[in-house]
Amino acid sequence: MLVRQALVSVACYRRHCELILVVFLAMTLSQASAGSTLAEGYSASVVDGSIETGFRMFTIYSLEKACSQPHMPVSLVAKDLELDVGDTFTLSKLLVNALDDNGEFIPSVPIVITGEVDSNVIYHDPAFDQESYVARHAGSVSFAVVYLCPSAQPVKTEFRIHVRSKSGLLPPRSSFQEGQS
Repeated sequence: MLVRQALVSVACYRRHCELILVVFLAMTLSQASAGSTLAEGYSASVVDGSIETGFRMFTIYSLEKACSQPHMPVSLVAKDLELDVGDTFTLSKLLVNALDDNGEFIPSVPIVITGEVDSNVIYHDPAFDQESYVARHAGSVSFAVVYLCPSAQPVKTEFRIHVRSKSGLLPPRSSFQEGQS
């Protein structure tokens, strides 16, 4: 409801719309899920296809267009990701399908991925690469995928990244540098 009111306000006050939308989306997302925003993007464009992500993909204008689809999802279905220690991955490897009230697939709906990156299990260095994560240690972490447009009920799902290993932690970074010489 808050987001719907925000979009009405945004439509009326274009000059100040960016701030209004950001504040209302932040309030709505904080109620819907815990953690930081890791990426924005679109759900799969084909059934069981990968998603499209970026750190900040939407502006007020592009989000308004993206939210103007005739069908609104009532559920998101995400598949867990299985990795081995040392694997590098991006969030675009995730499989997230949006479904309508009849269970029919809806392509490319706006989503946001939220969660806390557990540095003991996966590692992310935005100074090195904005998109890539490294599986560091055996374990699991949970993330949420939330439909980004206004809806009567929050549309959200969770997925887990499972990291498996027989040996535990990766060797220190200096070992990688020595091995490359």
